[in-house]
Amino acid sequence: MSKYIKSKYLQYIECTQDIFFVYHSLFNRHKIVNKYSIAFLSLFDEPFDISELSNLPESFHALFDEMKYCYFIIKTDEKERDLLKAKFNLSQYKDLSKLPLETLGLTVTKECNFACKYCMSNHLLDLSKNFGSNSNMRFDIAKKSIDFYVDILKKKNQKKLSIYFNGGEPLLRFNFIKKVINYCTEHYSNKFEIKYSISTNGSLLTDEIARFFKVNNVDIITMSLDGPKSTNDLIRLYRSGKSAYNDIIKAIKTIQKHSNRKKGIYTTLCNENFFLLNEQFLDLCKDELSLKNIHIEPDLVNLLDINPEEICNKIFNLYNYGKSINIIISCSLFRPFQNIFNDMLKMERIGWCAAATGHSIDILPSGQVSRCCYSTKNFGNFSQIAHIINSTEWEKFIIDHSYGNIKRCKGCEIEGACLGGCFLTEESDAFNDKDQLLYHRCELFKYMTKKLIIDWVHKRFQTRNKDC
Repeated sequence: MSKYIKSKYLQYIECTQDIFFVYHSLFNRHKIVNKYSIAFLSLFDEPFDISELSNLPESFHALFDEMKYCYFIIKTDEKERDLLKAKFNLSQYKDLSKLPLETLGLTVTKECNFACKYCMSNHLLDLSKNFGSNSNMRFDIAKKSIDFYVDILKKKNQKKLSIYFNGGEPLLRFNFIKKVINYCTEHYSNKFEIKYSISTNGSLLTDEIARFFKVNNVDIITMSLDGPKSTNDLIRLYRSGKSAYNDIIKAIKTIQKHSNRKKGIYTTLCNENFFLLNEQFLDLCKDELSLKNIHIEPDLVNLLDINPEEICNKIFNLYNYGKSINIIISCSLFRPFQNIFNDMLKMERIGWCAAATGHSIDILPSGQVSRCCYSTKNFGNFSQIAHIINSTEWEKFIIDHSYGNIKRCKGCEIEGACLGGCFLTEESDAFNDKDQLLYHRCELFKYMTKKLIIDWVHKRFQTRNKDC
């Protein structure tokens, strides 16, 4: 008979004295179990001959099948990472020519009228000099990049054309954006479903621009507001030092006036505003701005002088308060918890974001191709897009950042749920020749995941008890 042993990827979280959340840290298969199931699993601390189960009640056989399905218990000669290799070989990632491209990013300018202290563009791109001497993208670069991109979409038989405008502050070049959109409308609107998106600080948004965006299906990705006026002014200012708060508020209301959808905001937690952001800020967002969504994110490229537990507790408390006033609080620190309910052996996408999985590509003002508008790495000239996305270098980046292949993540308690996080944090550390920021970010992910799991289990059992 075969011998079985407990998987080395098995993780336990004690939620109450008798209830445990048990999961496989590679595959995310999970169960809520009691202490008797934990005792059963302990039988497999050493290789166990399952013929010995024949003397146990039938319920133990059923429990064994459940634990085996979840890979909590495996054959002694079974290697779980081999399953990941098999999954990769069967996925779309094995043949890059079949990998769908979802978005073409155009970094239309390096320039910005703001001087935000945590700006990724200032931090990473200025460090890498990735823009070169070209601050603004020429129209011929944008036009030819779109043409090359469309040729790729045609070969992949894709019918959706998605373009993302970013910067810098892209609205400094609204006429350029308008020219690009008009070009796409004239040449491709009868062949593709076209969608645009843009990141903007909102300071230059007018009724005219908002109307143009609505007519042309341009989605304004949530703008940033980092607290009430006195707090926001510590971080988000014009380059002149002037307060930007009133212009941001005006922009939020302009978006709402010209859109049927309620928009949200992006709030960055950094050293300057951490202890100043509280429930009153959420009240302001609801009562004065009628917002329904707030994304709260710890600074991605600068280290907070605050321990991970305190950061997670603050975000968690704001999340719960938001629920009480019908505001949805999101955060990338929630993602591993959300992913843990996805069976990774059945998932198709196996990376943190579209840039990490090769589903998007960005063109810098110089015409260089990058994986992300903020990345320090470029792969060549825009005229070589078709070659780049099928190159060994591009494939290596995707593989190195795909689930199960990220060296620094191997053996982590949430490896299959976290998927490595944003690679920009890794790039920032590389320039500083340290792993400080990356380590801090990993601790945030692990602490928040455990906290959310315990909270979820508690609420699940509270609901059951109410129904009884």
